[in-house]
Amino acid sequence: MQVVFAWLLLAWFSMGMSITHGALSELTPLANKFWPSMIYILYPLSGAMFLVDTLPHGMRQVVLYIPIVHANEMLRDGFFGSHFHAPRRKSKNLAVSLLRPGDDIYFSLPNDFDILTVPGIVSHQEDFFAQQSPMTVYLNMRYHLVLHLTFDHLKLDKNGINRMMRSYFNRFDDAYHYESAEALIMGMEDILAGEPFWEDNLDLAGRRAELAALTVNEKLFTALAFSREETASHSPKRHKGRLHALLRKLTLNGHLLPDRYFYRKPVLFPLDVRAHPKDSFRRRSTITFDQSSQTGYICRIDRDRYFSNRKRFDAVMKRLMENYEDFQAAYRENRKKLTTKEAWRDRFTRP
Repeated sequence: MQVVFAWLLLAWFSMGMSITHGALSELTPLANKFWPSMIYILYPLSGAMFLVDTLPHGMRQVVLYIPIVHANEMLRDGFFGSHFHAPRRKSKNLAVSLLRPGDDIYFSLPNDFDILTVPGIVSHQEDFFAQQSPMTVYLNMRYHLVLHLTFDHLKLDKNGINRMMRSYFNRFDDAYHYESAEALIMGMEDILAGEPFWEDNLDLAGRRAELAALTVNEKLFTALAFSREETASHSPKRHKGRLHALLRKLTLNGHLLPDRYFYRKPVLFPLDVRAHPKDSFRRRSTITFDQSSQTGYICRIDRDRYFSNRKRFDAVMKRLMENYEDFQAAYRENRKKLTTKEAWRDRFTRP
């Protein structure tokens, strides 16, 4: 079908060119003189003589404005697929290590670094969802907030920060991922501690140990024991609509409901769908499971922990909102101490 569609695109393009030529030739005889030269120029630019992925990035963006190039690329892919590609003469593995996730962004923004892709260099990263844990939530949410506090072009007002942090927190706490919700709160508390925390925790050794001890229910287990017949499959359409949204809001996603209103079966999520509040609603437990690796974990509703997390989060958010301008000013003032090349060079050369 891809080959057929490519031929149809080529035919459509040719018909359009013919109609255009016919109309121009009726208007002026000069069209017949320039047309052969235009066709000769178009042929080497049509994509029939080169592969788009072999071109430099800037040239590639220009060439892709030529309609016939897309048709030829589609035709080539339809005939040969992955067997026909740009040659790779040499492959070399280069491991790049940073102190922690987020340092690359936080370090590059104030130093005007550019991230480039070069033909012949290949990078590989495992699926982020497969690696998600309270640790990654802690790092991710911490850097979300600190970047908005530090850089003018990422600046958010109080309402924007409040909405962002509450949406992240509610996602995890409402979906029984209480450990991730607690990790998010820890990240916020560390940011509010200011410059002393960053200088005293460059390697995050202390926080890593605390987060490792925190991660119990959300830790991936091999050969997780459960009966698939006794589970309900995940459905993104479940509990949607205004009525369900109102019920979930009024009952704090079911945490105020008695057990008799809950479903009997837990819902089964694939590993790339974590912390789904809508489909966790009125479930006593949720199972997150990866079929290929046979690993997963089980989260159960825990009302005490839910309200404990919410109370702690509200206290941190209140402090952040009441002193938001002060935190912004402090992080912008300390940006040179925290992010410049000289600051990192000083840290690396310390005895």
